[in-house]
Amino acid sequence: MSRNRYSRSLLDRLSSGLRNIRKHKDNLFCLIFNEEKEGLLELYNALNGSSYTNVNELQIVTIKSALYITYKNDVAYLLGGTINLYEHQSTYNPNMPVRFLIYLATEYQKIIDERDSNIYSSRIMPLPTPKCVVFYNGKEKDDDSYEMRLSDAFENKDTAADAELTVHIYNINNGHNQSLMDKCPTLDGYVHLIDKINRYKRNMNVRRAVELSIEECIDEGYLEKFLRRHRSEVLGMLLFDTERKKYERAIREDAREYGLAEGLAEGRAKGRAEGRAEGQRLAITKLADHYMSEKPGLSKEDAIALAESILK
Repeated sequence: MSRNRYSRSLLDRLSSGLRNIRKHKDNLFCLIFNEEKEGLLELYNALNGSSYTNVNELQIVTIKSALYITYKNDVAYLLGGTINLYEHQSTYNPNMPVRFLIYLATEYQKIIDERDSNIYSSRIMPLPTPKCVVFYNGKEKDDDSYEMRLSDAFENKDTAADAELTVHIYNINNGHNQSLMDKCPTLDGYVHLIDKINRYKRNMNVRRAVELSIEECIDEGYLEKFLRRHRSEVLGMLLFDTERKKYERAIREDAREYGLAEGLAEGRAKGRAEGRAEGQRLAITKLADHYMSEKPGLSKEDAIALAESILK
């Protein structure tokens, strides 16, 4: 097989794999709280000490698609003059404040467009108050709750910043924030389901662990109605999530293989080590070009950053 045909085959595999990752980007947390307004209202009341009962007052505004492939939030909704941005994280990420800043700017732009507001008006334009929350079930952090601030990332600590954004993180691993769980049975049900899966998969295959966990949660009344209605979708989603890291590793290996095949051929005259470095550089360039062809509005800088994240 010629080098071009070999590279084309690898690029086809990469494109297919990346489409599959994007297709399954939403997790179970997103499905539950974007589909179940009652549960979302329950969660808002639990976090804010309020007592809203009318789900029609809640307007979901989650970003379903965006110009940037990676900038897609989990749950967002308007209620009582607030815009509530929720993210679910299974790994610790210190960059959540800047991510929320990007989400919030996008949401405000949508609101301004929908209200046909004029930001150049001499009258102040009202905006919903932001509430930024992360629900964390990873293993790196054990605190019940803590805060992150945008200013934590600012380079010049000697200069007073003119901007700030605060993110509230809640640990939702089993045994944490029990008072929050007691006030929000929907979140409590999610926590029990994930905890069961994590325990059972130590002693049985993943499919059986997920199936058994779903069955037990239904029998015990955790997310019963939701799991009965979305059982097959939940099963497929959870099976994909448990295998996602392995799958993404395979995609990265394909990406490296693609870049190295090109780079080694072009860099042989400089020696094998330099050829591999050239391959890595070329892999990033080729993937970035591919992203920009799929998303014409994607800037070159963002495309390169996304390609580097895949190949890191």
